[in-house]
Amino acid sequence: MTNEKVLAAIQDRTVESLSNAEFHFMCLIAKHSPNQKRSRAITNACTEFGCSRGVGNAYVKKFGQLHLLCLQDEKLSVLPEVCAVLKNLNPMKKIKSIFTSPIVEEIYRTLIRKYSFVNLETPLRVLTEMENVKHLFTESWHKDYFIKCAFDFVIFDRNGLPKLVLEYHGGGHEGSLQKGCDNFKRTILEEAGIPLRVLMKDESLEKFLIEE
Repeated sequence: MTNEKVLAAIQDRTVESLSNAEFHFMCLIAKHSPNQKRSRAITNACTEFGCSRGVGNAYVKKFGQLHLLCLQDEKLSVLPEVCAVLKNLNPMKKIKSIFTSPIVEEIYRTLIRKYSFVNLETPLRVLTEMENVKHLFTESWHKDYFIKCAFDFVIFDRNGLPKLVLEYHGGGHEGSLQKGCDNFKRTILEEAGIPLRVLMKDESLEKFLIEE
């Protein structure tokens, strides 16, 4: 039987044992599981969610441990009382998660285990004063871009000073416009003396942490 406290927590989004990403995957499983085999339901949910099959399997295993799913042989079904709650929910409500995708959440949680101070979507203007780098504004768009752009992850030391910037390039960085933006950000960081590391889509984060 479903734990009533867990069910209530899902309804008001206060459950501590489910991350925001896990909650959204739960909604997709509820959507895809009717009349589908377990493997197909997970595959479809992973495709829509944008995560690997391994991540999806881990989510499903956790849902089973929380008694939110019924796992029997090749079948997977979300318990009726859980479906009833999910159908009446707007997953995003009026708030927005800092984790814009499963990979962003995965990288953040990995970094925070090693470093004490990790920020997401940190504006460039927070890391250095415009006065210090405005001599590098050689294009008409540079000033506005300096004000608006942000970095995926910034690691700070205990004094609140930027120690390292990490950018994740999962795709969409091949165009000439984006390359120009990336090169400009790199130039600004070099001038400010802040190291930049770019993590490519197929690159291991664990390998990066060891090298760093």
